[in-house]
Amino acid sequence: MGYAPSDPEDLVESRDHGVDPSYIRSLKEAGYERLSLRELRRARDHGVTRGFIQRVKDRGYGKPSIDEVIRLRDRGLD
Repeated sequence: MGYAPSDPEDLVESRDHGVDPSYIRSLKEAGYERLSLRELRRARDHGVTRGFIQRVKDRGYGKPSIDEVIRLRDRGLD
């Protein structure tokens, strides 16, 4: 998927948080192509999915940063 961190533990930690190729692909399809492993872990931990991102866009938020998407998720936007 294009990730080659200097520390292999970074990949293990990401997988432990549920970041797998399918999740990475789903966020890429939603328009978030260049996220770091840290950003991917945060998004996953906060429940950000492709469906949630689509709902954010449908409500007129445009294309917010991944941090903004996480904040919206934390605030309970459905």
